[in-house]
Amino acid sequence: MLSRPSPLTDAVAALMTQACGRLVATQDEWLPPLTADALTAVGLEAAANDPALRAAAERAFHATFLDWFGHTMVHPGEPVPVRLNDAVRQISRELVLLGLEDVAISAYSAGQARAFALLIDAAFSVTDDPAELQILLETATWSMSSFVERTVAAVDDLMATEREDVARAGRAEVRQAVELVLSGAEITPGRAESRLGYRLDSSHVAIIAWTEQGEAGVSELETATRTIVHGGRRALAVAPSSSTRWLWTPGTELQAVVERVQATARQHAPVRFALGGPHSGIAGFRRSHREALRAQRFASGPASGERAVTVFDDVHLLSIMLSDQEEARDFVERVLGPFAGADASVIQTVAIFVESGCSVRETAARAFCHRNTVLRRLALARRDLPRPLEDNAVQVGVALRLVGHLERRAAVPGSS
Repeated sequence: MLSRPSPLTDAVAALMTQACGRLVATQDEWLPPLTADALTAVGLEAAANDPALRAAAERAFHATFLDWFGHTMVHPGEPVPVRLNDAVRQISRELVLLGLEDVAISAYSAGQARAFALLIDAAFSVTDDPAELQILLETATWSMSSFVERTVAAVDDLMATEREDVARAGRAEVRQAVELVLSGAEITPGRAESRLGYRLDSSHVAIIAWTEQGEAGVSELETATRTIVHGGRRALAVAPSSSTRWLWTPGTELQAVVERVQATARQHAPVRFALGGPHSGIAGFRRSHREALRAQRFASGPASGERAVTVFDDVHLLSIMLSDQEEARDFVERVLGPFAGADASVIQTVAIFVESGCSVRETAARAFCHRNTVLRRLALARRDLPRPLEDNAVQVGVALRLVGHLERRAAVPGSS
């Protein structure tokens, strides 16, 4: 923070009052373009063009920069107190809902630069004395910088509170609103968004996080949920039970969400995740959650193996086939034939070979074995498979994945 300059002389204080007074009087001329320029400068062109969001930002900037000009007009050279009124609270909550907290802070800095440029012009309009201008602008630089710095800190704290409030899992009113939306009950998007604290008019990826590790797992579940909710664009989270969390995060890029969840899973081993695909609007909110539920059912229990993150797109075909286990067993038998009883190392090599696009070189690298070993195992597989491997690679890959799930489900009473 800049050090405070010496107190203003009466003459310079009068000039600062005059300069700020001119800006207060002409606020309708400079405030709208200042807002639009500040939003555009930090990559919020869409917000600048959204009438409702732009109006909210104008009110917040009005409450911030006009507050500085108005206070300085009356008390030139004195520190300006920070007051977060309803307009600042409204835009803070709106930007939290949009996941734009970081750029919101940058917008204040951009606004400060434009407000100071206005003050420079106003200063030159009231005096052309170099000494008076230097003192006036040095004092204004210290005062405005200090004011914006304290405002940004206060807004950051406010956003943290808003973020914690709208994202807190398990709140009864949020859970009830989620259940209404998921059930297809008659509730307007605006009312639902107000109760959820979450925008429904964009694309969503649903996530289900759960643990099967008791109290120790629940503690990790809470931490993992907070990590996802507060990381990147803000997510919605509710707690249907003590060991499960339902989440939705805005976005159309599934892979980006998967990578974020995988990073969280690596830090919180007892917690497992199932993800739906990205879908838009209220209908997409429901559909992605249904897909996440199907992925969770596919992933839960002994049939899941060791995978911590299950994505619906990766198991969609398998889940369809496993819905009729008798048909799935028949498919495996027809595709694999005697190969279903091959040595585990051979089966694993063939699975990697199929996943690698039938590349011997890549299979050897991924299986950590010599190329000749891969070729020998593939020869054994070709001997037992009913159809040539390269001509039937996709079905062989699906059948191999089905084998493990069928065996694990057969080991669970009541799962067949």
